[in-house]
Amino acid sequence: MANREYTLYFPLYNSVSWMEISVPEKSELEPLHVRNDKPIVIYGTSIAQGGCATRPGLAWTNILDRKIDHPVLNLGFSGNGRLEPEVLDLVAEIDAKVYVLDCLPNLTNLSKDELKKKIIAAVQQLKSKRTNVPILLTAHDGYTGGEISPDKKASYTNANLALQEAYDTLISIKTEGLYLLSYEAIHQDIESMVDGVHPNDIGMMNYAIAYEKILRTILNEPVGSIVTQIPITQRRDFNSYDWEKRHEEIIAFNKQQHPDLFMIGNSITHYWAGNPAAKIARGEDSWTEFIAPFNPVNMAYGWDRIENVLWRVYHGELDGISPKKIFINIGTNNLTLNTDEEIVAGLSFLLDAIRQRQPKATIYLSGIYPRRKMEERVVIINRKIQQLAKAKQIRFINPGVVFLNDKKLLDESLFSDGLHPNNIGYKKLGAVLKKNLSE
Repeated sequence: MANREYTLYFPLYNSVSWMEISVPEKSELEPLHVRNDKPIVIYGTSIAQGGCATRPGLAWTNILDRKIDHPVLNLGFSGNGRLEPEVLDLVAEIDAKVYVLDCLPNLTNLSKDELKKKIIAAVQQLKSKRTNVPILLTAHDGYTGGEISPDKKASYTNANLALQEAYDTLISIKTEGLYLLSYEAIHQDIESMVDGVHPNDIGMMNYAIAYEKILRTILNEPVGSIVTQIPITQRRDFNSYDWEKRHEEIIAFNKQQHPDLFMIGNSITHYWAGNPAAKIARGEDSWTEFIAPFNPVNMAYGWDRIENVLWRVYHGELDGISPKKIFINIGTNNLTLNTDEEIVAGLSFLLDAIRQRQPKATIYLSGIYPRRKMEERVVIINRKIQQLAKAKQIRFINPGVVFLNDKKLLDESLFSDGLHPNNIGYKKLGAVLKKNLSE
């Protein structure tokens, strides 16, 4: 049986006194690698805690965790969550990716002016401790009985007016990294609540969709409409290495060594040589001669596709460091799964993500290297990739032509398997890359 990945969600309100998990005989259980991602911290009320989802995995915070693939820390407190300064001090101890303040449902007893002051004070308190962490303020999502109960409608309308005025005031005094999720964006209705207050499963999904949309804007992590534009991790049974462990190793290496050249790619680059070291190194001599002088980091992963690289970019591999050059050779593993148009569209999406995070680096977009029985298709798609690079004002290079013979077919003497170069092949590749990277 193939490996399976499971996430266990514990009860949202009840404590666990006993649990049993049954698996087939001789099964092996292995904990997954723990990511070091900063969490999205949610400080809120019973709605954030998870009432009234039919099961724990359907709380909007858990749905969001799966959708956005960043850890979500749920600090929802049923009957509480009132922006208490003492609690905010504890919240600020967490080095978060984003702070979310979703407390208005339990603050409708305050006047508009009182609530406005409380919101401003809460934001300033967090900003005094964590200046650069974005803060998302969430509106009251309303009551389904509001249209027939003037008092109920007035209570959440008043709260949302106070929130808007607080937001406007904070923006006017140049508070950076402040965002607002509106009542309209959450879009609850009579079908989405249990008691007119707490969301049912439909309401939980409404919350998760609204949060994903605005958080992707805050984090600069858009998702496209085709598979090559949707970031995803790589986990396959046949991998000879731990993909997520390598991700953490590369982040640590970049922070410690401050490389000048990022080599982004798949197994062709991964198993060439360089650091972080892989179990396989097919061309150490050529890497040392041609690539090492650029002070590189090998940021390639065996079996990676465009969408895997996009996930890695979204999860910190380009953050907190300033390389001079970024070399990108990715797409060969998409050839058997995607059309040329999907590959080029994915590369376009990826280039935008890289440029947004590293605007000063010189980017070298490589054509896909030729591979056995795909030579003609690679020539065609590389023309499209060259046009893409021109449109993006990015340098296009096509070092893979050194792998072709006089008949424009793969020179098998340079390869071990029709895809991965041997030591001689890496020497030819290294020489042409050195020339291009030096220009």
